[in-house]
Amino acid sequence: MLFLTTKDKWLLVLIGSVPYVKGRTRLQKYGLLLSKEIFKNNNFFNDWEPDDFGGYSQQLAVSLKKLERRDLVRVTEVIDQTDEPVNHYGISEKGEEIQKDLISHNPSIFEKIKEIISFYHQKSLSSLLADVYEKYPELTLKSKIKAQVNKTRIQNESYLSTKYEIPTDHEKFEISSTVSAKEHVYNDEDLREKLAKSIGLATVPHLDPKSFERIRGVLAKNILSDDFDSIEIVKEIRGG
Repeated sequence: MLFLTTKDKWLLVLIGSVPYVKGRTRLQKYGLLLSKEIFKNNNFFNDWEPDDFGGYSQQLAVSLKKLERRDLVRVTEVIDQTDEPVNHYGISEKGEEIQKDLISHNPSIFEKIKEIISFYHQKSLSSLLADVYEKYPELTLKSKIKAQVNKTRIQNESYLSTKYEIPTDHEKFEISSTVSAKEHVYNDEDLREKLAKSIGLATVPHLDPKSFERIRGVLAKNILSDDFDSIEIVKEIRGG
């Protein structure tokens, strides 16, 4: 009988939060997100190292094998769109009993896990990798696909989180005329919050110099105003 640790059980909860997890690389990246964003202590995997595809945890890989041997996780080989075999990991009925018990004692943590995993479940692996590579660049040092992932990030803007998503074309809106370009100083939180609300963001994004390379196109596409000059705003934010 293989003893299940707290880490094993939370990995089971991760896998059971969606109908299935497509592939080991995706599962590793889910684990990384949960380790960094939700679990700040030793209740989850903490041995993340740079690897061929970004951050990798040997502890997670061992835990997954343990769950498979206990018949708590089922593995189904599926042929994907590129005609390559890929494993789908899903929780078994036996595993669901353990999952339910842990969730009943930690409902708030489960909701956070489900929010993250559900968001990425329908997205491509390249979009997930783009987010993770952007957020944890220190774990990409040995990556063999870094250039490919960076290209995806530039093309798709995929690293924008749900909190900062820009409305679609049919949801364009007017910017308030009370917010002038000269107000937007790079390191002024209050004024950046005013601008963020003006263009429909729920919260103020973290300071990111790279964002200025993208903001011109974003603003021009989604804001309607006769006296609005996106290029001037970019210049003002950059300090001229």
